[in-house]
Amino acid sequence: MVRSLLEKDKLLFSFLLCIKILQNEKKVIDAAEIRYLMVGGTATSPDIPNPAPEWLSDKSWANIIELSN
Repeated sequence: MVRSLLEKDKLLFSFLLCIKILQNEKKVIDAAEIRYLMVGGTATSPDIPNPAPEWLSDKSWANIIELSN
């Protein structure tokens, strides 16, 4: 049985550890921000058209619009 972190899990573990440290230090961390970082954006069709579709995907543009709100 392996008791260490797998390589693919190390970044997620570090992120969660950092969030817990910040919460314990009473730093302001909005639950919605944490949820967005963990799950990602849910917007599917942005109201503003993509200004650079040749290098910026529509999904990425939708995420940018959602983050700006």
